Amino acid sequence: LLNSVLRRFVVETGRPEFDVDATVPHLDTSHLDDNQQAAVAHVLSARHYALILGMPGTGKTTTVATIIRALTRLRNQSVLVASHTHAAIDNLLGKVREDAECRDDVIRIGSADRVHRDLHDCLLEQLKFESAEALAAFVTQKRIVACTTAAINHPLFLHKRFDWCIVDEAAQISLPACLGPLRFADRFLLVGDTHQLPPLVRSREAAAAGLSRSLFAHLAD
Repeated sequence: LLNSVLRRFVVETGRPEFDVDATVPHLDTSHLDDNQQAAVAHVLSARHYALILGMPGTGKTTTVATIIRALTRLRNQSVLVASHTHAAIDNLLGKVREDAECRDDVIRIGSADRVHRDLHDCLLEQLKFESAEALAAFVTQKRIVACTTAAINHPLFLHKRFDWCIVDEAAQISLPACLGPLRFADRFLLVGDTHQLPPLVRSREAAAAGLSRSLFAHLAD
């Protein structure tokens, strides 16, 4: 079921709101250009959701990794990271974990044969718990959880809700698939490029009904 925030902005197409007086945490952004720094400040001022649109090679992954570090390390907020491919998630997490303070704050959901070996140390499926309570306690301690949009039925989500959900490659994900992870967060960020390929929908009937149009494109308009 959609929460009130998602219903307001996705169904009723309410315009996003931003806190122009929001305090941006002190963060080293010297590795970002002016546009990337503006994107970071834009997202951190969002009251409900934000979008980042950028062509390949414009540094979206580096920018989003910086945002995740700001949210978790400086604001002490939790973040659910999702995408429709394991490669996109692993690439983003690799940059996030370059920060030593974030390295041990990550839970990766997925099969070992699909997840990059550099992330196997934070792979939830590789860890053993004596009880559901032990799992819940472990999950509560971690501020960053990452999975594909197809993995949101994992038992972990029975025990955790997030301050933010960040969906990478969002312009290539169908609207229903994108809504899945957003249901577990209070705010969200969609990252993508509407000039790339839209969601792949095999059914002509479904495509004609609008499922070939992403939530990213819908909100960008």
